Amino acid sequence: GNADHLASVSTTVRRRGRRPADLPRFGAGQMISFDEACELLGDSALALILALTRRAFYTGWGIAEVLRETGVEPQSFDQRRWDNGHILLRSPLGAEVEAAFGAPYYTLHRGDLHRALVDVIPPDRLHLAHRFTQLLDYGDFVEARFENGASVSADALIGADGIHSAVRHALFGPEKPRFTGCVAHRGIVSADRLTHLGLEFRNQIWMGPGQHFVHYFVSAGTLVNFVTVTEED
Repeated sequence: GNADHLASVSTTVRRRGRRPADLPRFGAGQMISFDEACELLGDSALALILALTRRAFYTGWGIAEVLRETGVEPQSFDQRRWDNGHILLRSPLGAEVEAAFGAPYYTLHRGDLHRALVDVIPPDRLHLAHRFTQLLDYGDFVEARFENGASVSADALIGADGIHSAVRHALFGPEKPRFTGCVAHRGIVSADRLTHLGLEFRNQIWMGPGQHFVHYFVSAGTLVNFVTVTEED
């Protein structure tokens, strides 16, 4: 796989021994380490939508306040007609989502989320330049091997290394992806350059024949993420 940032990691979960007091409580009694393929953590020009339950938001990661500072809470998800902007469907988010699920619904810049996570992970639990190459299953534990010659044993291996997942390939062998007919192009622009559009804090999708356009704010409203999707043969 081509894991470039912390969001694309191979994660080992150890349950042997006691959990160190300074280890983030990602799960009761679990000792977790993160093995990341890239050599340096940097900004990714990508955004994401994060929907959490109350338990995950307030007790799972310890980054609730950072998310409040950097995330954007859109007030709704709007589907609009491409040619005149007419709202076809408006689904409420914001306060209604938090009331229903006990936690906010955020749009985030991935770099903001990465930095928040890195701040709560002890340095000895984050291993950079560890590109996964091989998985060995011994029944009661597994061993992950990396391109740099390192290896780690654990009770469980979580492969979160993207669409070209090396972990998935190791488990299930080669795959034959089927093209869905949709191609997406995405980017991020400074919100200061779009003030003349009068954009609201809403997730918006403009629906057109064979294509659509999505945009929403990230990074405390200072950036706008956009995605164009077209149908192609």
